[in-house]
Amino acid sequence: MSQQLLSPADIDKLVGACRGLPPGTDWRIHDYVLNLMLTVLDYQNLRPTVEHARQHYEQHHWDEIRTHADLKRTLDKYSNTKEGNIAAAQYLWGMNHWTRLQQLRGLVDYFKREGVLSQQDLEAWAQKDALKDPSGDYLKDKGFSGVEGLKGLGYAIYQWLRMRQGADVVKPDSQIHKFVGQILGRPVDNVPDQEITHALVEVAHRLGLKGYELDFSIWDYMQASSNSAGNASPLAHPSK
Repeated sequence: MSQQLLSPADIDKLVGACRGLPPGTDWRIHDYVLNLMLTVLDYQNLRPTVEHARQHYEQHHWDEIRTHADLKRTLDKYSNTKEGNIAAAQYLWGMNHWTRLQQLRGLVDYFKREGVLSQQDLEAWAQKDALKDPSGDYLKDKGFSGVEGLKGLGYAIYQWLRMRQGADVVKPDSQIHKFVGQILGRPVDNVPDQEITHALVEVAHRLGLKGYELDFSIWDYMQASSNSAGNASPLAHPSK
């Protein structure tokens, strides 16, 4: 294990800064298909783009695609090529995000291999921290990027999916890194995402919160204090 870059004094400073934060928006989602779709859509996209995709699915395909099997069957109607994925993205979301559609295929296949086929399964998976190997280390320290077929979905996105199921974690995206750096008065780009996550979960517990509750509060605080974040989705600029 590498030497820790956040000291006990840093943790104390973060506790003091976070103590006054108001509760944030509750971003948890209790719907299996939406959770999979938002995992591939809700990063490096503006909120209107994400909402457009969600509304298109809910208005046109909600009754048709409600399960893993429904989603897999729909995806299998289209070839796994750029053209096929554009057509599938247009069908599901009303947009041409073909690389996100390709990631959705990988996510559907991953959860099929893991036997995670329902919202109940997904919530149980999220609580188990599924990407740890037996030594307790994260696979390649990359979250989903260490899983075949999920290139581009990193550690922050992995934690964001777990958070939406109520897992006691924090997603170390760029807003979280920026917040920690502001509080500590120095850049923390050299601090591993895992250490940022573990530190803020400790902060949350000392404040009587779950990790995701503190993350939601930090997100709303950073959004309110930055005009550039005004139209961002909760994972607009992940650090990985």
